[in-house]
Amino acid sequence: MEDACVPSCGTRECGLDPVCGTRNCGTCDDGWSCREGECVEDACVPSCGTRECGLDPVCGTQNCGTCNDGWSCQEGECVEDACVPSCGTRECGLDPVCGTQDCGTCNDGWSCQEGECVEDACVPSCGTRKCGVDPVCGTQDCGTCNDGWSCQEGECVEDACVPSCGTRECGVDPVCGTQDCGTCNDGWSCDDGDCVCVPVCGTRECGLDPVCGTQDCGTCDDGWSCDDGDCVCVPSCGTRECGLDPVCGTQDCGDCDPGYGCSNGDCVSTGEMVLIPSGSFWMGCNSAVDGDCRLNEKPYHEVTLSGYYIEKTEVTQGEYKKCVDAGECGTPSCNWDPTGTPNRPVACVSWQSATDYCTWAGKRLPTEAEWEKAARGTDGRKYPWGNQAATCEYAVMNDGANGCGTGGTWDVCSKSPKGDSPYGLCDMSGNVWEWVSDWYGEGYYSNSPISNPTGPVSGDFGRVSRGGGFVYGGVLLRASTRFHYYPSDYFTDLGFRCVIAQ
Repeated sequence: MEDACVPSCGTRECGLDPVCGTRNCGTCDDGWSCREGECVEDACVPSCGTRECGLDPVCGTQNCGTCNDGWSCQEGECVEDACVPSCGTRECGLDPVCGTQDCGTCNDGWSCQEGECVEDACVPSCGTRKCGVDPVCGTQDCGTCNDGWSCQEGECVEDACVPSCGTRECGVDPVCGTQDCGTCNDGWSCDDGDCVCVPVCGTRECGLDPVCGTQDCGTCDDGWSCDDGDCVCVPSCGTRECGLDPVCGTQDCGDCDPGYGCSNGDCVSTGEMVLIPSGSFWMGCNSAVDGDCRLNEKPYHEVTLSGYYIEKTEVTQGEYKKCVDAGECGTPSCNWDPTGTPNRPVACVSWQSATDYCTWAGKRLPTEAEWEKAARGTDGRKYPWGNQAATCEYAVMNDGANGCGTGGTWDVCSKSPKGDSPYGLCDMSGNVWEWVSDWYGEGYYSNSPISNPTGPVSGDFGRVSRGGGFVYGGVLLRASTRFHYYPSDYFTDLGFRCVIAQ
C-alpha cells in the first residue's frame, strides 16, 4: 500500500509545504510577502496570476512555468507551435512571421519603416488611401486600381467620367464639369481655365483702362488730348495772328496794330470802318419816343455787345466789283453798273452773295443786335439821326416818290452828315435794306440772350434785313424796324455792309 503524503516545511518560513502542499509553513508580516518559502520585503511582489508560462508580468523575476515540447509560451499561455512569431533583427513593429509579437517601438522623431527605426525626415503615410502615392512624401505607392477604375484623390472610382483640371487654374474641369479647378482673384475673371484681368474704364472717356492697361477707353476728337482719362481741349492758334484760338476759344492769339481789326484770326485794315465800342444799349422799340412799335420789336430790352468795327457805308458797286473780278463773287442780277455808278450801293444780291463778299474781304455780316446799336447808339432814339420824322433831308426814301423823286438809289453818304448815326455811319436808314446774319424769329426778343445775341438757330421766314430802302416811307425807316427775306431773294433795294471783331 502506497505511503500517504508526509508534508515537510524544511527551512521554509512561509507558505505551503512543497511536498504535499497542504501544510502552512507560516505567514509573513505586513509589508512582506512569501516568495518560494521566504518572507521578502514588498519592493516588488511578482504575481503570475493565470499565466502558465514565462516570467511574471509584475516583477519579471518569477518563472510562471514552462511549456511542453511543441508548444510555445505566448503572453503567458502555452500555444501549439503552428505559428511561432519571430522578430529576428527587427527593432520595431510587429513580427513578420505571425504579426502578433511587438518587436519594439521607435524613439520620438523616428518612425518604423519595415522593422527599422529611421529618422523622420519625411515619413510617407497612405492613411486610408487605396491608390496613388502617399500625400505626405509622395514616394510610397498606396496601391493601384483595377481596370475600368481610376484613382481620384486616393480612391478608386469607376471610369464613368474622370474629371481632370490639367493646367487649368480656374472654373470646372473640362472633362466631367464636376471638379472645381480654382477661383480667380478680385478684378480677374476665368476665361477657358485661365485667370485673366478684367479691364474697367469706369467714367474714363479716353486712354487705357486703369485696371489692366489693355482696354482702349476711347479716343479724343481732333484738337483734344487725353489727360488722365478725360478729353481736354488743346488750344491752337495755328497761323492765326489775332483773337482767340478757334479750337478752345481760350488762348489769346494776339492783338492787331492800330488801324487793323481781327477777322477770323487775320489782322485786316479797318479802312473806312468805324469802331463800335463794347458795352450795353437798349434794343427794340422805345415806346417813350416811338408810337409805331410793332409786336416783333418788343420787348424793349438791354443787350451787351463786345466791341466791333462796322463799315461806314453800304458796300458799293465799285467795292463789290473787286470780288467779282477775283472770281469769288457772282455778278448781281440787276442795277449793276460799277463803271457808271461805282459809289452807289450794290443791290440785287442774295444773303449768300453778301456773305461770300464779306468772307472774301476778311469780314462778316453783322448780327441784328450789332446793326441796331451802330444805327441808333445808346440813347434809345427812334431814327439814326434822332427822333425827328424821316424826310429826304435825312434819308434816300419814298417821300411821295421813290428815291426822293429819283426812282432809285443815291451815292452812299449823300445825306451825310444830317442823316448819320451817332457813330457817323451813313445811310443806316434808307437807300437799301441791309442783310444781317440772323435768322428771323417773330418773338425772338422775348427769350434772346442778354449778351452778344446771334438770333435763332433756324427760321421759317428767312434772314433778317434792317434799315429800309428807297421805296419805303418813314415808318419802315425806324432804327428798330425788323424785316425779313428768304436767303435766295434779291431786290433793287436790298444790299449790305460788313463788320469785323475788335
